[in-house]
Amino acid sequence: MLAALPEIEKDMKAGKMNDGQTYALLYDRTKIFSGQKQRYGTQISTADDGTPIVDPLEDRKNVDQLRKEIGMPPLAEYLLSFEKSAGKKAKFADDK
Repeated sequence: MLAALPEIEKDMKAGKMNDGQTYALLYDRTKIFSGQKQRYGTQISTADDGTPIVDPLEDRKNVDQLRKEIGMPPLAEYLLSFEKSAGKKAKFADDK
């Protein structure tokens, strides 16, 4: 994953990708796997009760702007499929 990320990022910045979702998924996954916070909100865990949990974000306040910059819809839209599947509203890991 780490080796592929810079190449995918180059393709995205060069306009060779239709949207940035592939890049965002890989970027966030590498961050979460290395114990860091994700940028785009693509990594969703599931609580014991089935509630979708958005793994920790670098900048929750600006996540929708970051997503927009790479052609992704707002996080709330992305979460709808998880919420429909679980029958529960998603929560954020950093909420206390």
